[in-house]
Amino acid sequence: MRIIALDLGTKGIAVSEVRGGTVIQRWMVADLKALEEVLGANTPPARVAFEACREAWHVHDWLLKRQHVPVLVDTTRVKTVVGIGHHGRKNDRIDADKLALALDAGRFPEAHVLTPPRRELRAALGVRATLVATRSEYITTIRGLARSRGVKLPACQSASFAMKVRGLQLEDSVSEIIKPLLSTLPGLDEQIQAQDVQLDRMTKNMPEVRLLATAPGVGMITACAFVAVIDYPDRFPNGHAVSSYLGLAPAEFSTGGGKQQRLGGITKHGNSYARTVLVEAAQSLLRAGAGDDPLARWGRQVEQRRGRSIAAVAIARRLAGILWAMWHTNTPYNCQVVKDTSVEGWEEQHRQRLDAALGRSSRKLKRRLAVGTASANGNRIPQQSSRRGSPRTRQPPAVAP
Repeated sequence: MRIIALDLGTKGIAVSEVRGGTVIQRWMVADLKALEEVLGANTPPARVAFEACREAWHVHDWLLKRQHVPVLVDTTRVKTVVGIGHHGRKNDRIDADKLALALDAGRFPEAHVLTPPRRELRAALGVRATLVATRSEYITTIRGLARSRGVKLPACQSASFAMKVRGLQLEDSVSEIIKPLLSTLPGLDEQIQAQDVQLDRMTKNMPEVRLLATAPGVGMITACAFVAVIDYPDRFPNGHAVSSYLGLAPAEFSTGGGKQQRLGGITKHGNSYARTVLVEAAQSLLRAGAGDDPLARWGRQVEQRRGRSIAAVAIARRLAGILWAMWHTNTPYNCQVVKDTSVEGWEEQHRQRLDAALGRSSRKLKRRLAVGTASANGNRIPQQSSRRGSPRTRQPPAVAP
């Protein structure tokens, strides 16, 4: 089988073919259509290497349709394993040669290729994240403009910010300067709500999203982001590997034979959006208190020792492991079920508790959509009661962090 590597660039594609550890041919083409002569449907089969990038999944599917074997390289390890950029020289031709030689030698750090449903889910999440970031930037700018004229706008939820500001008696100078941005916010709110509805429709056939939403602090966005990045739980041996994959594990500097373990901050490798929403879920858990939930109780202990920011990251790391364990074992949060066939009726008990937990998570997701609809229509956003001080307490989780 032929060994070929592609260096995908914005202005062209560098192609290198290797045989027996030697580069035998190089090309430079404008786009994928120009590759039909080299990697078309009627050409001999080849293993084709290329780096993960924006168009990598499209190239992956394009090669599969033409009966070739696409091999996606992990870009975080191309320098140490493949050698790209090691000697201060880096261009498209050298990169393609290095990739082809590494593939031929069998020292290739292969990356995971997401399944098509997860790609669509990640794309929808990316659109929503951009809309939310744009709305946040507009709100921050409006607050800054108003404050520069001596007006401090009241704190409120982002979804109700435009309605809240319109209800204030502002000076004409303030109203005029913020009018262009303020008039755009309702449209952004509607688009964000439309993305929430689309995500809800996309996850109808993803029971794992409802399952993960049974965890405290985890809603539709967090569950969708976790599913879209992890793809399927069998990829990882345990929850610690998931935390490390998401960049929530601490960096370590313990080389040199020292007896003391030296740990730094989290690595921040992996998908930044999934890491962000997990930290936000952890912060929500700390704010709500969550009664006597063991995860929240442990987080409050960390907060007392190290502060809220470190506690939120610690909870996020542990929450990632819990979500993986829930998904891997198909067990909802707080469902204490001993799968012992000697216990009469254990299967029915497990089914009933699973249905009850999934029902609670579905109601949680519907509440989110209801809040978004109310804000888009200009209605009052319903407030949920806090669980702090509530006599109802959660049972300890059955899954290990």
